[in-house]
Amino acid sequence: MKVAFHLDYICLRGTTVAVYDYANYNEKILNNVSLIFTPKSNYRKCDTHVLPKFLSRFKVIFYDNLED
Repeated sequence: MKVAFHLDYICLRGTTVAVYDYANYNEKILNNVSLIFTPKSNYRKCDTHVLPKFLSRFKVIFYDNLED
């Protein structure tokens, strides 16, 4: 099963850490595939230290924000 997780942007804050943990254990414990979705428009808000950690561990999908 594939499970999608959404973040407004990737940073060092608690929500991002929680999503990383959920996605990580979703794969390790439940043997699912974790996908991370985040809008392209917020790419500049992403933390340059945290983004590589996500990119190396999960498939991160940057989508066009439909509201823009």
